[in-house]
Amino acid sequence: MSYDQNPLTRRRFLTAASSFAALWAFAVAAGPVVADTRAEQFVTKVANQAIAAARSGSTSSFRRLVQRHSAISSVALFALGKYRRKLPRSRRREYNSLVTNFVTQLFADNARSFAGQSYVVKSSSARNRKDIIVKGVLLFAGGRSARLEWRVVRSGSRYRIFDVQVKGVWLALQMRQEFVSVLNKSGGDFNALIRYLKS
Repeated sequence: MSYDQNPLTRRRFLTAASSFAALWAFAVAAGPVVADTRAEQFVTKVANQAIAAARSGSTSSFRRLVQRHSAISSVALFALGKYRRKLPRSRRREYNSLVTNFVTQLFADNARSFAGQSYVVKSSSARNRKDIIVKGVLLFAGGRSARLEWRVVRSGSRYRIFDVQVKGVWLALQMRQEFVSVLNKSGGDFNALIRYLKS
């Protein structure tokens, strides 16, 4: 899937949906926050694996990261917005697989944005034990750095990545904007969304 074919272009990925970033910031600020050291350690591990994948240029490495460390099923449902309850059960496995491909390719096509030297956590904030924002910087050769934030969800003792913010854009929120747009234009036809994800 190339960015020439897909409306979720690199430019839009890096510049669109700044209002969504403000939405997450408001959500985190809405209640008392505490740091989560284990979430910070988890993000550091995943971030450095993402750096290694980006530097190697390996799409399969990104796929393994998505499959092992993300809450991809929850992200896939979230991306449907108001249509999530209308997804036919018979299409769920196919849809989840296509979303995994979509996210994998998006990371692979933006590998340069992640191909740094290391990731350093600066802070974490949790409204509750299940929803944590981890903030940090990606360090590049020559002293350049870039902010990289993660939304982490916790289930029991396990942590999973739900969203990643790069240059003010939250990936899952941008995906929801794109997917809901496709469904709106097709009158809620999931076949149209499946075709879009396959294109």
